[in-house]
Amino acid sequence: MKKILLLFISISILTSCTSIQKELRNGNYDSAFEKALKRVKNNPGKDKYAVLLEAASDKTYTRDIKQIEYWKKEGEPSHLVDIYYQMCAIHNRYNAVEPIMPLHIASKKRDANFKDVADEDLIAAKTKAAEYLYAHAVKILGSNNRYEARTAYEELLKVKEFFPGFKDVDVQIQNAFSKGISNVLLNVMNSSNAIMPAGLEKQLTTIDLVGLSSFWVKFDSKANEGTTYDYRVLVHLVKIDASPEQLLKNKYTDTKKVEDGFEYVLDAKGNVKKDSLGNDMKTKKYKIIACDVIETVQQKDGLVGATVDFYTAQNELIYSYPISGMSHWQYLSAVAVGDLNALTDASRAKLTHTVPAPFISDEEIVLMAGEQLKPYLKSAIENNRGLIK
Repeated sequence: MKKILLLFISISILTSCTSIQKELRNGNYDSAFEKALKRVKNNPGKDKYAVLLEAASDKTYTRDIKQIEYWKKEGEPSHLVDIYYQMCAIHNRYNAVEPIMPLHIASKKRDANFKDVADEDLIAAKTKAAEYLYAHAVKILGSNNRYEARTAYEELLKVKEFFPGFKDVDVQIQNAFSKGISNVLLNVMNSSNAIMPAGLEKQLTTIDLVGLSSFWVKFDSKANEGTTYDYRVLVHLVKIDASPEQLLKNKYTDTKKVEDGFEYVLDAKGNVKKDSLGNDMKTKKYKIIACDVIETVQQKDGLVGATVDFYTAQNELIYSYPISGMSHWQYLSAVAVGDLNALTDASRAKLTHTVPAPFISDEEIVLMAGEQLKPYLKSAIENNRGLIK
């Protein structure tokens, strides 16, 4: 059993080493480093893993330093940020192995060697990166291009991450955010040849604008003084309709079989039959009762049809999406004529209202349709959010 266990352990070690060596051969130095570091932590004193960790660390360091030197020779200012992040990668790997140092390699009679970058070099690289990002962000903010402003915003956030108190970085961040916003005006136009109810425009422009807005997109339902709008979403009303008042009458009759006293049971000669005790025999007598129900159904329908049109600041139509909202008003009243005992439960329920109601106005039914239109309007904007950048 012990031999099997030892064999299993030997195979496991060999497999692990082979995996790390394969990563090194394939140039996957970071993966080799991570695997070797994990093996060293889990198997302290195993020289094979210590040697592989040292090799992986040396490979990654050499690769990164070579890349840094290339960027320095190239002289492209934007690489100042890349240089800093590459130096951070070297420093982070050194910090990862520092808790297990010194790492002794018994077979080589020495400690493993791991290279780091000097603190002053790392700080200098971070400073140069921050200075470049700040200068570049301020420069592109001068273009007054909102997409450039968003790039500047991201760069200034990195500056703040490097040095929270760097110059006036907070002021510049707010400036970049303001310039990067796409302002969108939502308004309503009536081209339906019908009178638009007074409350319909307000109803349609009070959808959840906060929910429609995103980090870089802000919706307004009223134009704010001093705000330049980059897009306009127009709710173009093409049909406003209220149907004629409809009054329908329906009459039906409920019937019911009820007891109506009794009658004597007669024999063939017409005499009253007697039971075994000598009493007269009787049987229940029934009759049919009836009650007429006269229903009055009042109905009215409303419709608001529109297109949701997306325009640029130059009044160029980007896209048009059709939507519609429909409303239905109904009032049921009924009266009963006849014997009320004949009524079913369903018929009795209809007698709650016995007098017809005043018909709803055209304005009210249209506003009801407008309320039904609102979720379609919101969906139209949400589904086409990609048009507004």
